[in-house]
Amino acid sequence: MDYPGVAFKQGDRGETIKLIQKKLNELGFNAGTEDGVFGFNTKQATIEFQRSRGLTKDGIIGRIAWNALFSEVVAPIKPSVSYKLSTLEKAIAITGRFEGNGYGNITGDFDGQGLSLGILQWNIGQGTLQPLLREMNLNHNMATRSILLDYYNTFNTMLSKTPTEQLTWAKSINNSQKVIREPWRTRLIALANSPEFRAIQLNYAKTIGDLALSICNKYNLKSERAFALAFDIGVQNGGVKAKTDLRIAYRASSDVSEKDRMALIANAVANDSNTRWIEDVRSRKLAIVNGFGTVHGSFINIDKEYGLTDNPF
Repeated sequence: MDYPGVAFKQGDRGETIKLIQKKLNELGFNAGTEDGVFGFNTKQATIEFQRSRGLTKDGIIGRIAWNALFSEVVAPIKPSVSYKLSTLEKAIAITGRFEGNGYGNITGDFDGQGLSLGILQWNIGQGTLQPLLREMNLNHNMATRSILLDYYNTFNTMLSKTPTEQLTWAKSINNSQKVIREPWRTRLIALANSPEFRAIQLNYAKTIGDLALSICNKYNLKSERAFALAFDIGVQNGGVKAKTDLRIAYRASSDVSEKDRMALIANAVANDSNTRWIEDVRSRKLAIVNGFGTVHGSFINIDKEYGLTDNPF
């Protein structure tokens, strides 16, 4: 079942919530009565499901949790080893380059997501940005207020709205060219570039780092290049789909070199992507595998610019 493009959390209602409750109950996570109301029991069941899959335990059904719940993406294997912080930082920088540029990167509603913010372009439409904004507002409230000033109350109210209402708000701060208009643009960039929010971004990126590690473990990949590939798969594709995993397993063998195995994974993930983005996915993934390539019309030497190597991660 395809991800509907919005995140679901406590307080939401509707037929989709019934589907979520039904699936959680079928898997043995007690969501209570399948009444279409995302209440306390459904949230707790979601948290337990996320814990069992090694996902972020926030009680919100976003893209990664949805795909894991409805078996579109292979469930992560709990990592048995860790990775160097320097490896994660390289992966963040590379994928951040593809997604935009820098911790303060901001884009508008060109893709229907309303507002995307940060080095990995978390967005309102898919519900990936709201958890970061809530953490900033809760744990660094004075800093948030000092940056947003007169716009703080609107921002604070938005965070308590439904996902649909949040997306409507995000679209409302776009101009006719689907670019975030002032003064929201300047203030949100300042928020994203603040030391507090940069730390939050890095922490949330570690969640994707754990997903990348599980992908590496599954396909017996050991290099930081492989980790960067897996990280980009986590960000752009949400993981490896079940049908993609079957194709990889069918074609891969133990005597295939790691680089050839990475190329196989890169092409398989691209081929099973949305038809509109197949070649974009392929160019990103193969640029990491080969160490260089043309992405979004520009040549990039990843190995030279980011120091990516084939050393163990």
